[in-house]
Amino acid sequence: MEKRPMVLIVDDDKVMRELLKDLLERDGIDTMTAGDGHEALLLLSHKTPDLVLTDLVMPGMDGFGLIGTLKRQNLFKSVPIIAITSVAGKGFEAKALALGASGFLQKSDISRNFGEHVREVLANA
Repeated sequence: MEKRPMVLIVDDDKVMRELLKDLLERDGIDTMTAGDGHEALLLLSHKTPDLVLTDLVMPGMDGFGLIGTLKRQNLFKSVPIIAITSVAGKGFEAKALALGASGFLQKSDISRNFGEHVREVLANA
């Protein structure tokens, strides 16, 4: 039996976390969720996902802090990270990619093909 990929979803918006979780699990991808970067780090101390999907704007540790923290740790250097945000402009994409994110999505662009996009990133990791 083929191992199902595991994605960590980090977003302070519970509705968005559930939406992303449902989209991924419908496509056969296992998920775990966190409400901010600090909660994500606690989860990551127990399990290493195949991919991290993180919102950038969150209270506590935001997505930029999470990306930077993960990419400085050998265990997570090779784990791809997709940054997501609802904020347009402000150089968010460039900053996330400079910190080590593998991809960037506007929340408004999340569609039915979302699971396929995630699988593509996983395949290229």
